[in-house]
Formats: sequence, C-alpha cells, structure tokens
Amino acid sequence: LALGGADGVHHVLENLIANFDLTMGLAGRDAAADLDGESLRHESELPP
Repeated sequence: LALGGADGVHHVLENLIANFDLTMGLAGRDAAADLDGESLRHESELPP
C-alpha cells in the first residue's frame, strides 16, 4: 500500500469500498448491518 504514498493508499481504499458496495448490491443488501448467517456461505457449500 505504500506505493504511491497517501494517494496510493487512498486509491486502494476507494477501490475496496467500491467493490464492497458492488458485492453488497449483487447480494441484494443495502448495508453491512443487513448481513446475517443466511447471507454468507463457506466455499465448500458452493456448487462446483
């Protein structure tokens, strides 16, 4: 994260938040508080 200094860290965090927002939307959730045990699956429970 140190590459690019503070601007690099800012860019990484912006991308992380954007990806989280996209994933939440795809999961049909508006906020992290909306996540529960039904929202999460272990990879072993996913189809091949």
